[in-house]
Amino acid sequence: MARAKTLLDKRQRDMIAALPSHTIAIDPGETCGIARSYEVPPPTTLDLHPYYGALSHPLEIFLQGFNYMCITERVDLVIVESYRIYPDKAMAHIGQPLVTAEAIGAIKWIAGYQGIETIEQPAGIKPTTGAMLKGRGFKAIGTDRHAKDAEIHLWYYALNGRMKRGPK
Repeated sequence: MARAKTLLDKRQRDMIAALPSHTIAIDPGETCGIARSYEVPPPTTLDLHPYYGALSHPLEIFLQGFNYMCITERVDLVIVESYRIYPDKAMAHIGQPLVTAEAIGAIKWIAGYQGIETIEQPAGIKPTTGAMLKGRGFKAIGTDRHAKDAEIHLWYYALNGRMKRGPK
């Protein structure tokens, strides 16, 4: 069944035009969400699949695919959600593997090895960015929560440009 296409207004077209080309945004963890933008003309409808994609994979499969993308395709920027342990959650982490932190390290290493800039964004940007997108008529196309989170990081960068730079 085909998705209904909604015509974009000028504000929405401008938002899509602001998406950075050749950028990958990642929600890291045991399951990694990924959102990608491609260099194409801005669409006229909300059927965005040809212009960017969002999906998720288990960590090991994701890292293999991410490494392959960084080697074989043009990738100018990687946006990754940062990971912090806060005092009220610290006890829950004692003795536990920090899979998300390890995933972030692997992502930064792979990107850095290929000379690709990496930036981090805090998880806290998701509620406000999601609400802003919803208010402008956009719905996430991601296949699950992780893919949608990655998609929100991509939009946050496009709409705000605020970021924390990772190590070079």
